This record gives sequence, C-alpha cells and structure tokens, in this order.
Amino acid sequence: MAINRIYGIETIKIGACGSLGTMGSSLTAVDKLKRDSVNLEKAEPETFELLIEESTSPDFEALTDSKALVFTFETYNVTPENMVLAFGGVASTSLKYVAPVTDVMTEKSVEIKTKPVNGYYTKIEIPRASVKAALVAPLQRGAAGTIRFTIKALIPEGAAGILLPPYTKTQVVYP
Repeated sequence: MAINRIYGIETIKIGACGSLGTMGSSLTAVDKLKRDSVNLEKAEPETFELLIEESTSPDFEALTDSKALVFTFETYNVTPENMVLAFGGVASTSLKYVAPVTDVMTEKSVEIKTKPVNGYYTKIEIPRASVKAALVAPLQRGAAGTIRFTIKALIPEGAAGILLPPYTKTQVVYP
C-alpha cells in the first residue's frame, strides 16, 4: 500500500503548455534550488456566514471565492535560460540575457516531483499556470542572487471549451 506523503522536492520542470489543456511535453528542469524556499499551498476558500440574532453560531455557510494552488520556489541558477523562463525575453547566448521591453506574465506547464517515501513519490502536474518572478540579488558578502518564482494553477480549456482540472496529484512507484 502506498503511503501518501508530500515530502521534500526532487525535481521542478517548466515549459510551454500543451494543446487543448494538456501538459506540455518539453519541460526544462530548474535546479540549484535555494534550501527551504519551496512551498506548495492550496488555501482554504473564502466563505460567507449567515448570522442570525437567535444564535452565536452561523445559521449556514456558503463558499464565495475559491483559491488557486500556488507554488513558490527560488533558484540560485540565474542562467539566461532560467531568466527567460521567469521573465520572458531572449537568451542570446549561454552568457547573455536580454530582458523584454515590458514585464510579462507567462503561462507554462509545471511538473513537480517530491522525494520518495517508502518506494513512492508524489507527482503534481499543472498543465496551465501563470508564472511570475522576481530577481532577488543582494550584492553583499554572504549572500547570492536568486530568481523567485510564483506559479499559480489556472483552469485549462480542452476541446469544445470544456474546462479541465487545474492540477493533478499522483502517487508513483519510485524506480
């Protein structure tokens, strides 16, 4: 029996979205992750409580706003290729990054694999996600620059406009 645990981070891959709401097939691994910077969160939805005079407890509660799955991490690997993944623009060589004229928020597919626990790892696939990023580069002794990614799962649209799940979580046998 699989033990369902989400523990640690093994790999993060980002790339172009697939067609018709599917995962992209050509994803690039992002490595050199800053320790303790990786976080995955699906916050509880906002609700409305109907309060009545006759009680201190709500009469009923209804969902008013759902929250997206949000994934954040930082990488020390500030290569031109990772800068393009984060900010758009162009990697003109392996040493030179050319920023876009205006800031962009890109849409990408994202795959997250956790560390294995008892022979299983968790794979989270986000077929369509908004990607925002910040360059955090303290120019001082004892510090190094990072790219901080903020990824938010969006609803992909399949054939005939059918809305598909924003993400999947699968337990996989570790090879």
